[in-house]
Amino acid sequence: MFSLTEFKNHIKQFASSNGTITLRSATMALKPFGLSIHARANDGAMCKDFSGSFIAERISNTHNVYRTSDLIAFVSMQHS
Repeated sequence: MFSLTEFKNHIKQFASSNGTITLRSATMALKPFGLSIHARANDGAMCKDFSGSFIAERISNTHNVYRTSDLIAFVSMQHS
């Protein structure tokens, strides 16, 4: 089992310095921990699975960019 600090540090390695993370980077960051995500087709929201379990709202109209803090909050909930 990984600690929450390990999760956070690993995610931050893939995040941009402005506190955002792309869907691709988030996917790569979560893969070693056995967590997977995708972007919902209709609005680009980051979701946990194909049933549409919401994680984070897309903050760009043109790209799949999200707040790193939203992804960390998701991981924190999964960890507890």
